[in-house]
Amino acid sequence: MASSLLDVLKSNPLAYAEYLNQLSFDERIEIDLNSNTCVNLDHVAGKYHVPLLSGSYAEVFRFSRNMVHPADWADYAALTAPDVMRARLEQSDPPGTASMELRYKLLSGEWSWSKLTIISGPRYGLPEGVVHFFIFDINNRKTRESGKIAYAPGIQDSLDARTRLLRERIFLVQAQKRIDTGLSGWSFLMIDLEHFRLFNDWYGRSTGDLLLAEIGACLAGREERDGALCGYLGQDNFAMLAPYDLDAINALTGELQQLIASHGAALGFLPSVGVRPFEGKPQVLDLLDDASLALREVKRSYQTRVCVFQPEMRGKSEESYRMLLDFQDAIRNGEIFFCLQPQCRISSHRIVGAECLARWRKPNGEMVPPNVFIPVLEQYGFVTDLDTYVWDQVCQWMRRWMDAGHRPIPISVNVSPLDMFSINVPAHFKALSEKYGIPAGMLKVEVTESAYASDAERISQIVSELRREGFAVLMDDFGSGYSSLNMLRDISVDAIKLDARFLQLDAMDSEKGIRIIESVFNMTKTMAIPVIVEGVETAEQTNYLADLGCRYIQGFRFYRPMPAADFEALAGDGGNMDYSGISFKANEELHVREFMDANIYSDVMLNNILGPVAFYSRVGGNVDIIRFNERFYQLVDAEDFTERICHIQNYIHPSDRDRFFSMLDRAETDRLNGVSDMVSVYRPDGSLGRYMLHIYFMETVKGERHYYCSLQDITEVTALQGQMRLLSRFSSDSIIFMRSRSGHVSFQVAVNGLQEVLGLSTAEFEAELNSLAFMGRVVEEDRANLRCLSVSTATEGRDFQFPFRLKNARDEVVSLYLKTDYVHDENTDVEYIISIRRREAV
Repeated sequence: MASSLLDVLKSNPLAYAEYLNQLSFDERIEIDLNSNTCVNLDHVAGKYHVPLLSGSYAEVFRFSRNMVHPADWADYAALTAPDVMRARLEQSDPPGTASMELRYKLLSGEWSWSKLTIISGPRYGLPEGVVHFFIFDINNRKTRESGKIAYAPGIQDSLDARTRLLRERIFLVQAQKRIDTGLSGWSFLMIDLEHFRLFNDWYGRSTGDLLLAEIGACLAGREERDGALCGYLGQDNFAMLAPYDLDAINALTGELQQLIASHGAALGFLPSVGVRPFEGKPQVLDLLDDASLALREVKRSYQTRVCVFQPEMRGKSEESYRMLLDFQDAIRNGEIFFCLQPQCRISSHRIVGAECLARWRKPNGEMVPPNVFIPVLEQYGFVTDLDTYVWDQVCQWMRRWMDAGHRPIPISVNVSPLDMFSINVPAHFKALSEKYGIPAGMLKVEVTESAYASDAERISQIVSELRREGFAVLMDDFGSGYSSLNMLRDISVDAIKLDARFLQLDAMDSEKGIRIIESVFNMTKTMAIPVIVEGVETAEQTNYLADLGCRYIQGFRFYRPMPAADFEALAGDGGNMDYSGISFKANEELHVREFMDANIYSDVMLNNILGPVAFYSRVGGNVDIIRFNERFYQLVDAEDFTERICHIQNYIHPSDRDRFFSMLDRAETDRLNGVSDMVSVYRPDGSLGRYMLHIYFMETVKGERHYYCSLQDITEVTALQGQMRLLSRFSSDSIIFMRSRSGHVSFQVAVNGLQEVLGLSTAEFEAELNSLAFMGRVVEEDRANLRCLSVSTATEGRDFQFPFRLKNARDEVVSLYLKTDYVHDENTDVEYIISIRRREAV
């Protein structure tokens, strides 16, 4: 049968094609390499895991990585990859056809043997560039042949040249043989180096090859020490069969981290390890799948680098497959829509733009959270379907809004790294702009920072082309791991977006987050790049960012994401909008840190600028001084200062000790602003001094809480205030200072001897003088004379005196006598000293 079939192939390809079409196949797929499309012509529902029945062949091929068994993937890709399949089929014998045996994933998650037969081109009755896949079920035959070797390596050397570890196929064969002997307490490990491609770009491919060789030697050492079996699966992937010992696995992970760090690598390059413990004689490929699922969990967190497989992970994978199937229906049924979240000018709260955010509402009204479905689409290569759909919807909406006579506002849309490699992004946006008549300046493209890190050269070219076409480009999620001044120099963007999560860290890390925020703003100022901070939720964050010089924010503080109809209601009111756009303010405020240059400021100068400063350490109810400057030492003025360093709460007056500890507690909850208050402290000579303290919480180190404290001696000021209060009790006069600054007149009540007569406290009396309400108390016939006399004498700068009557707070008429003394002193801004007394006392 085989030879007769071969004869048919050679003599009559059309007959062979007809023969294939009459066989009982499970799947028949048509691929058009000219248009990069594919469609399932015949499909057995409920058997194979086939989430996409039509669409882009490039996307289907990427997804097939999850459908084809890992051990068969390399051969499958070598034959069917979009960029090589046409050439491979032309070179085959006979030309235009090929076949292979491989394992496909069933909908149940199990693997099933299948035969893939391919025909293509006019020889087989198909148009040029059109290919047909026929998939036949051969699982029963392969089961009968299970005593034979399932796959043969087909290579002479079983070791990889760089790592000196077993190549993938040999490793899997050897691992299965060892498992079949019956192992107890063992595990299968998948090891991956995160961002290894970026490592090669940063440090050079030769350094990357050296690192792979060092890792291979490290794993080989485990073979000798623990009897493990190790293999190199290609790129930056390793596998290991070893006794299940988490301590040993964590130690191995630490060794790998040290190897990476030895090359000066940044913290973003970390090993990830997925572990699948097992007993008995499982299939090695099943162990590989489960360890890969655990590995995937590791990559979602930087806090742990080792993850042990749990059965529910397999359920998550199946949930993802079901979600992909639902997503295709969601696109067709219009379940995908977009919301808009305004971006606002921080000073006016007006809207300068908005970000488009994809949402998914099922027919029953249930919302699928974006942090659930978007990662799945990204993982399996379908996020481009989502993005292109949403971009088109946004442009349609903008066209309708403009047609209704409204002025457009710039809308930014998200572009994933996968979009950059799947489609021509600049051409796509240009086509959308022309199709809907949307000015290019009204569409902004947000590209995540990680996209730049993945392939900086290619992304830079795409960004440059977008900007040449008039589209603004924003770097999203700046500061997430790869940002640098060099990156901003290499890749020109119109703005960056910084996540406010740096201001939402816990008490241990909030200071670190604040420093990151400040560093980013300082960095972008050197490049004259505007910053949008997103995720801003509180007034405290808003005020801090405003003080830092931030001009634009996005977040719940002003607006949550809203449907387009709600945004239209906002935009319809011109008072809510700011059409000036997002720009960099050239005259940015100056910040102290920019001038803290050791080449300019000496320690003496900084001491004089800062004044008395000390660092406190608190453990429970005890506070010690751990560091202080010269000005602080001079302020304390103690012969033996060491006596004043420990237990400083004992030197605080007992009535103020609770206030002092309360200040320390409040400083921890308000790290941005700190806390200010006054306390009385015993001086070395036993007298009491009054001090204004400003305390900031810094950090906790080994159970000790550290604080920064600046001090100001206000003893004389508070003593003078006390004397004034005492004088008010025993004086029958009220003494008032009248000041004039830049034409503005103000009054200060120094002594209020008439408090009982007037029925006004010092604060009330002073407030009425400054608001001119006090003049309203003067009886009407005296009011005009008093005003006229005061104006003329003030103009001439001379003394005057005048009797008058007024109504006190009890509505009683009181006769008073006012006397002014003109003060001519260049050292003070006091122009007049005014005394008021009872007329009977004259």
